[in-house]
Amino acid sequence: MRIVILILLVCFISTITTAQKINIDTLNIDQLNNYKNKAVKLRNAGKILTIGSAGIFTLGAIVSYNMDKNGTGGEFGSAYPLILGTIVGTGAFIVGVPLWTVGRSRMTQAELTLKRFDIAWENQMAVGIGISIKF
Repeated sequence: MRIVILILLVCFISTITTAQKINIDTLNIDQLNNYKNKAVKLRNAGKILTIGSAGIFTLGAIVSYNMDKNGTGGEFGSAYPLILGTIVGTGAFIVGVPLWTVGRSRMTQAELTLKRFDIAWENQMAVGIGISIKF
């Protein structure tokens, strides 16, 4: 029974990991814009987690300092907010940095692929410096 469950688990994991790859060259403009919007959301979530992790750590340190200063923490009670803030802040930082970098790289890929769809005007002539107005 364990072998059957293990085989099914390995099959599902392999299909899930292959299903997440997107060939960006085969997408049309609407799909690329959707891909770019998801990448922007991913990047913003990474920014919030990364920057928020410093705030969580600082908040834990401030609460721990105030508990120690007031004497309400007991023998080791004042260290708990600092330990909790350090653990949660480090976890948020570890998750936030990859989200930020992956979102930024996907956004850049989508922007570069969207540049292919820029259409040059037929009767456009550029001599020196000029202004092109698109309606």
